[in-house]
Amino acid sequence: MRYEKFYNKKYEILHCQGYGYYIKDKLNNKYYFLENINNNYKRKLKKEYIKINHIDIIYSILILLSIISFIYLFFIKYDKIYLDNYNNSNNIYLSSILYLFINVILHELSHYLAMIFYNRKPGKIKIKRYHIFLLVVTDTTDSYILPFYRRFVVYYAGIMINLLVYSATIILYPRYAYLLRFVLWGVLYNIIPFGGLETDGYHIFVNVFLKINEQKDGVNLKTLIFKYFFLIFSIIAFLNSLFSLLTDESLFNYLYCVLLNLYI
Repeated sequence: MRYEKFYNKKYEILHCQGYGYYIKDKLNNKYYFLENINNNYKRKLKKEYIKINHIDIIYSILILLSIISFIYLFFIKYDKIYLDNYNNSNNIYLSSILYLFINVILHELSHYLAMIFYNRKPGKIKIKRYHIFLLVVTDTTDSYILPFYRRFVVYYAGIMINLLVYSATIILYPRYAYLLRFVLWGVLYNIIPFGGLETDGYHIFVNVFLKINEQKDGVNLKTLIFKYFFLIFSIIAFLNSLFSLLTDESLFNYLYCVLLNLYI
């Protein structure tokens, strides 16, 4: 897909060839989408073509490394994370909470920096409440005036840095593999694109693959099913992480053993 950018003091317009125009009203800080605009008006604006640059290449390499990290953590080192024994002490829980806190900061900082690197204006980093969850979110609205592949980078940047940090932890400091017990499953439910909670996976699915600004469907049965399935999955994933800290196995492994014994 070819991308063109038109701009003046008031407007900034991204043209996705064959799709439409994303428009930013810079004076009022509002965003619009139009399938077409007047060609005579476009001639009055400055124009430039958007091409792949060195930042795109660097992020492409990091994304590839994060995918390798995902495979490495979940398919190669998963047993080491959840089955290795460790000394049970208060330091274990304190260090795990600190590790979680550091990765939350790195996650949001990665979204923020991706916006900066692509010359977009990041919004505030806020703490929001969604049902029983406290969420830290970075306003990335200005990423609408980015090509879809760069918008993907902005939304994926947080997951990417988490995966890279987790892999670096287990490679460089294997005796601290237990730290990943409290955070590893967070990657999975952050990727899931259900609409109950606007995760990074949700924004990637809606804004990149569906290519729409927002999902404003009314409340319907499918939306409710997705919403509560996501909430249940999130709670189970959190309990799995907590259970694995308190014992030497994951909750899923434990339940599997219980069910197997009942069956036998």
